[in-house]
Amino acid sequence: MKRFLLPLCLMLAGCALSKPAAPLREHDLGPMFETPAGRAPVVLRKLSVSAAPQLSGLSMHYREAAHPTRLGSYVQHRWVTPPPNLVRQAMLRLLPQEPGERCSLMVLLNEFNVDIDAGGAARAVLASELKLSRDGQEILRRPADLRVPMPRPAPGEGALALREATIRLSQCIADWLTQAQVRERCAD
Repeated sequence: MKRFLLPLCLMLAGCALSKPAAPLREHDLGPMFETPAGRAPVVLRKLSVSAAPQLSGLSMHYREAAHPTRLGSYVQHRWVTPPPNLVRQAMLRLLPQEPGERCSLMVLLNEFNVDIDAGGAARAVLASELKLSRDGQEILRRPADLRVPMPRPAPGEGALALREATIRLSQCIADWLTQAQVRERCAD
């Protein structure tokens, strides 16, 4: 019995002396998403954002060039809500909805992470597919892939760069929706 008591006491003492875990940090895309000056907002019937399964949780992901098939997660950092919700919240401020309109937009997020190359340089990656439908029927589809350079591969820098990528995606969508051929397909 004494043989087991000493190791148990040492183990418990070690637990008592260990440092507390670093606090979990939660990120979002921040405030202040506004329609650029001089541009009328594009109005949609509905805007929906969905994501590939690996993006449906709260994990903040990164991918290193040394392990291109491995998607890592920052242990002490996470999103406050899954990426599709973050992107939709931001885009609704830039692309308002109106029930009387005929066209709806579906954004499918395929990537929403930090890529780190072999030299240690990082960039935020937002890869998506855009599907425009009119009265429930898909009429146009296109990819939208954005990469935003980062000063260093840190989670906070990644959140800021993914914010910028989301703004750029919204601007890309607004530009696409204001093209004459797209407007004609959504008109009455």
